[in-house]
Amino acid sequence: MKKTSVTLLAASILSLAPIASAVSFQDLTYGYDVFVRGDATLDGASIHGSIATGGSLILDGNQSLFSSRPNISDYVIASKQIELLSTGNGGQMASNLDTNAIRVESLSAGQSIDASGFNDANTGKKINFQPPQTGSVGSLGIDFSSSFSAFSALSNALKNTAATLDLDTDIPDKNNWNYALGTSGMVDVISLTAAELLTIKSLNFTALAGATDKLIINVDLTGFAGTLSNTQNGEEAADHILWNFYGNSFVNLENQFVGSILAVDTSVNHHNNQIKGMVVADSFNKSGGQVHVHRIEHDIPEVPDTGSTALMTAIALPMLALLRRKLR
Repeated sequence: MKKTSVTLLAASILSLAPIASAVSFQDLTYGYDVFVRGDATLDGASIHGSIATGGSLILDGNQSLFSSRPNISDYVIASKQIELLSTGNGGQMASNLDTNAIRVESLSAGQSIDASGFNDANTGKKINFQPPQTGSVGSLGIDFSSSFSAFSALSNALKNTAATLDLDTDIPDKNNWNYALGTSGMVDVISLTAAELLTIKSLNFTALAGATDKLIINVDLTGFAGTLSNTQNGEEAADHILWNFYGNSFVNLENQFVGSILAVDTSVNHHNNQIKGMVVADSFNKSGGQVHVHRIEHDIPEVPDTGSTALMTAIALPMLALLRRKLR
């Protein structure tokens, strides 16, 4: 048998393994920076960007919702309902867009939208539009179910992707994990439990100008009921980092958080400081601080479907090695 035949045989075996297509966050979130299947609550918090919720957007305390997305064609706020709690001031929505501000699927009694803002006569609170914007009532035009089905498949695929980084080998100094993103297009994956993540005191990310590398951090929350309070630095790297949380119905985060969050079946609770990235979550509660605009503009790279590619690789590679030995 010729070597070319061996190579082709191995390639044909590997080609049988189903590979998931690259996934575009921007497509699945319809361009929104915070994309929530259920309710989202902002308690004295701000979003610099846009938010879409499949449930209610609940505003408590002073908030500002700033759009800084010049190319979004939809609403800065898209929500099934909006609730302004009586304990809060409703806040304001400032936009640099000459476009729509709020789209709400249905209004409660006493609620109204006009060019000056969203009004809630029940609480006497209001979201002021600065400058005046257009708000409307009707279908959001967002298929949350389909998007979250796709995100669920992505999360499962990512958590089953073989890790390229090891906690002890690649992070020997647990006081400081210094990770640099370069321009080689490399994709690194590290998989941790929540308890293991907590052993890393400070995560320090950097990125070269024009960086194309990507970092995927899988975090298994199974059995974890505490708060992830690591120190994180490196805003310039936020566009290239994706956190995949799974295994629990909630996760509590504290301090600055760098990178986008994928938490399909998880309620994300973030207290104080900033999130530097997108948020995709089952529900979202932000108390104080801000969500800053850092978007995953690139597609998530192709990843193997759960288990199948690993199985086919396990079969193919030993076969290839055996055939090569026979040829010698």
